[in-house]
Formats: sequence, C-alpha cells, structure tokens
Amino acid sequence: MRNQSNPARQAFTMLELVAVLVMLGLISAFGMFAVSGQLDQARLSHLAQSIANADRKERDTSRKSPTAGSLTFDKSMRRLRYENSVHTIDLKDNLKIAELIIGSGKSNERSVVFSHAGQSSTYALRLETKRGAMNWIVVIGITGQILFSDDSNQVRSLLALGG
Repeated sequence: MRNQSNPARQAFTMLELVAVLVMLGLISAFGMFAVSGQLDQARLSHLAQSIANADRKERDTSRKSPTAGSLTFDKSMRRLRYENSVHTIDLKDNLKIAELIIGSGKSNERSVVFSHAGQSSTYALRLETKRGAMNWIVVIGITGQILFSDDSNQVRSLLALGG
C-alpha cells in the first residue's frame, strides 16, 4: 500500500524532458560542426586526387599522341577538361577552383599545354569549399610530380622556383 502523503514519482516532468532535449541538440550541433569540417577536407582530398590522376593520364596520353595535350579550365562551367585523354572533371556545387596559377605568376590563360614529351608548365590550383576549407595542388611541369599544400606562401615559392 502506498503512502498518500509521499506518492512515488511515476514520470519525468515536462521541464526535465525539455532540458534533456536541449542538451542533446547542443551536443548534436557541436558534433555536426566537427564532422562537416572533416567532410570538407575529404571532398578536397578526393578532388585533388582526381586532378592528380587525370594529370598523370594526360601526360601519358600526350607522349603517345601526335598532337599536344592540354588541360583547360572552364570557370563558368566549373569544369576541368583534359584534351588528349578525353577526361573531364566536373566540380560539385560545394567545391570550386578559386585560383589557377600557371608558371611563376597569375596568368590570364586558362590552359596548360602538354608537350609530346609529357611535360607542361608548372601550375597550381587552389581548391576551396563553400565553408572556406582550402587546399593547393601544385604540379611540377617537367617531372609531373604533384604536391599538396595548405600554405599559400609555400606554393608561391615552389612556383617561383619551377617557373
């Protein structure tokens, strides 16, 4: 038999339920911010690897082709097109190429030409996400070596050396 003056507690109060929901919401929000930053970096890494693989393929194809190859950057269509290897990379909505540098300075050109030896000018692409995550891809023209960096000063130094 229950004591009527001190009844047993049977449920949570509305205030307790609201407090728990608010805490769960805050924890989820912090978790989403942490995960979204990692997802941005993963997208940038995947795009950088796609560009690196396409560049290697264009170099190999240019060595075998009677015509010079090229990489053309179409900013309005958000696309990279490799001519000889007939390979196109379309950028997703949340990714963009913020800057293209050919040689040691900014260029008005939007193409990198590959010789029959598979060589090109040294060039760099700065990739960004809408949230501001950034990564550089630097392609050393003579060797085709590909470097990844998040330091703009280091990239500009490499371009000055590679000309």
